[in-house]
Order: sequence, then structure tokens, then C-alpha cells
Amino acid sequence: MKFLQDFCVRFGSLRSLSEAFYLTFLGIVLGSTLVLGAIVAPVVFKAALFMDLPAADLLASGRLMSEIFRRFSYILAFASLLIAAYEIWSFFADGREQTAQTGLEIAIKSAAAIAVISSAAFAFYYTPEVLRMQELGAEAIDSARFSAIHRQAESVFKILSASLFALLFARLVAIKF
Repeated sequence: MKFLQDFCVRFGSLRSLSEAFYLTFLGIVLGSTLVLGAIVAPVVFKAALFMDLPAADLLASGRLMSEIFRRFSYILAFASLLIAAYEIWSFFADGREQTAQTGLEIAIKSAAAIAVISSAAFAFYYTPEVLRMQELGAEAIDSARFSAIHRQAESVFKILSASLFALLFARLVAIKF
């Protein structure tokens, strides 16, 4: 770990650059979750209100939204890896592994852990499970299991948004922005 600490001291500007990239990426992913949850999903599921078309059935709307989330899952998978890598790197680069943790450091670690877990769960479990059930057809979509999975996915997505916000905010406070 001494090597990593020495590297970070020598390349302080690299630290600033990586921190700027990281904070920008967090903001982009947070903004994406908010746009998908608050704008895209309601419009897709109520498309008939906005277009002069016959009402689209719920299954077709669900397939469209699932494809959007399938593509977004690649970003979430990358986000979970980047957050984990950056926070581990930051932990050792700051030499914090052997010191008492402040409340802000605990908040950062907690928010990061929740963001990693929720983004990975959404990308690697919920999205594939919804897609699998959609392939089974309308009977699977109308099942209690699908309703439960869908509610859980919505909750995980909201938790992800909240944890990204908390992580971004705590990181900005940490640099005294």
C-alpha cells in the first residue's frame, strides 16, 4: 500500500483530474436515473396520451421500457465497478486505512457501498429477470411474482438514485466545494 500512497503524493494533479472525472460521472449517472424514473418511464407507459395512436398495451410499453433499462444496465454495471474502484483507491491513497473515520468518511463509504450494491443488483438481477419473464409472455407478466420483482426493481432504482445523490453530495462536501 506504501507504493500506492507514494504514487498518489507524486501525482496530486492526477488525483484532482480523477476526482473531477469521478464526480462528473456520478452526476451523469444520477441525472440519468432521475430522467429515466421521472420522465421516460411515465411517458412510455402513457404513450397513448401523447400520440395520436391507439392505446399501446401494457406489455408493449413494458418491453420498450425494458429495452431502455437493458441498455442502461451497461452504464450501471460500469458505475458499480468505477465507484468500487475509486472508493477503494481513495481509501488507500488518503492513508485512511489505519485512522479513525469521521462522519463524512463513513457517509461516503456507506453511500458508495449502497450505490455499488443497488446498481449491480439492478443491472445483473432485476433487469435480466424482467426480460426473462417478458419472454415467457403475458401470463408471466400478469403473475404475482412479476409484480413483486417489478416493485422491488422500482425500489432498488430509487435507492440507487438516493445513494448516488448522497455520495455525490458527500464527495463535494469533502473537497469543500
